Amino acid sequence: MLEEYRKWIKENDGGIGFVERSDGFDFETDFASGVINFVEYRGVMIVEMRVRDKIADEDKFYLHFELNDLDYAKVLFDQMKAFIEDLRVHRKHRILLACTGGLTTLYFADRLNESAQALSANFTFDATGVNYLLEKAFDYDAVLLAPQLKYMHDKVKVMLGKKAVIDIPPGIFATYDTGKLIRLLEDSHQDYILRNKETNYDPNHQAIKDFSNDKNILSLAAFPNQSEIRVAYKLYEKGKATVSETVIKGGRDLFRDVNDILDTFVFRNGTFDAVVISIPGITDGRYVDIPGDDAQKIDVSTSLEKRYGMPVVFANNVNTAVLGYYVSQNEYEDIALISHPRGMFGGGAGIVINGKMIKGCHNIAGEINYISNAWNKDFKPVRKNPATVSETMDMVSKEAVEIMSVVDPELLLVRSEYIPYMDELKEELKKTVEEEYIPKLKHISEEEMVDYALLGGMILGLEKLDKE
Repeated sequence: MLEEYRKWIKENDGGIGFVERSDGFDFETDFASGVINFVEYRGVMIVEMRVRDKIADEDKFYLHFELNDLDYAKVLFDQMKAFIEDLRVHRKHRILLACTGGLTTLYFADRLNESAQALSANFTFDATGVNYLLEKAFDYDAVLLAPQLKYMHDKVKVMLGKKAVIDIPPGIFATYDTGKLIRLLEDSHQDYILRNKETNYDPNHQAIKDFSNDKNILSLAAFPNQSEIRVAYKLYEKGKATVSETVIKGGRDLFRDVNDILDTFVFRNGTFDAVVISIPGITDGRYVDIPGDDAQKIDVSTSLEKRYGMPVVFANNVNTAVLGYYVSQNEYEDIALISHPRGMFGGGAGIVINGKMIKGCHNIAGEINYISNAWNKDFKPVRKNPATVSETMDMVSKEAVEIMSVVDPELLLVRSEYIPYMDELKEELKKTVEEEYIPKLKHISEEEMVDYALLGGMILGLEKLDKE
């Protein structure tokens, strides 16, 4: 099968320019580089695919799978090619200019595009007004603020995290000096790359409470969004995180992705004591609710347990995240976490009370989408466009009030790119709830949430083994 797959890849290169070697293929262009590796492990052929965005200087596509289904392997290669093509189309730095109304920067952006083309500069420019800045900014590599928007610099920078936010000098803006602005961007390019590499949290959280044990537990956490699936995983050996990786795919077949990860991991690292898989949605640990018009519960765990010969537990990813946060600190016993992804009309919540994760009788504790639907019976039909910053604030504040009124947590964690400032959320909550009843508010990033979910998965794995 391997030789047939090799031949098919060469015949379906798509003009990318894959260079064959004995154990795979390499490619490199002016905007991306990547590899396809063939690794035989214990008689099993593992395929690894990786694409690196040279502009962002980070891996944007990564997966591995067992080569046992040629048709499926072809589908994954086509996904890789499609991703490379998308990078080619968007290979230039995408820069968003913002001013009060947008008309001035629209003219400036047109002139900048003309100059960038003439100078062969690696930039493309768009413009927006202040009313749409926060929603649009996430789709760009950097944001340029007109002088009159300098007051928004800190807020935009906090919301965008690692992306560059630059104030346009008044002299350049007033004279439309495109050459100087492009040189300013080129001079700050290395700083932009470094900013993308920076991190402001410890990626290897360990439980503060004593969870030393003699077990090896693999914890996976899946966080799909509108364009891709990210599945992070860590192997915890005796309570310590060792092997760690993230698989990034453009498809939507979450359960097949999980199978690929487990196949590859088991073949490379041998068996372990338990697997915990954190996913969105409702699960009792074995059965997973598949949403849709023909919603159904399916037993995913049994087939995986038979395949790998070890206990497999499914959990809600927000529940494991709040549990992971709980065991990584020793200050709070009552904690709630609201996760509201950017642009979504709804999210999820996780709750720990008296040190115990709350799932409820039907495992729907924290399914705050039901609250959203109760607010407005016509809510779903109007979801044609992504939720705005103001809509997200409205939803999160209502969700927070509902949680506060029911469980009264000491600490409320909020994962929302649109709401990085907890003082603003607190002011919104004070419109409904007396200030003395508002818990401590803390924002966590998506990366932190993933890491907490992995740690929480390890804890659930220990609980599962203790019961058996």
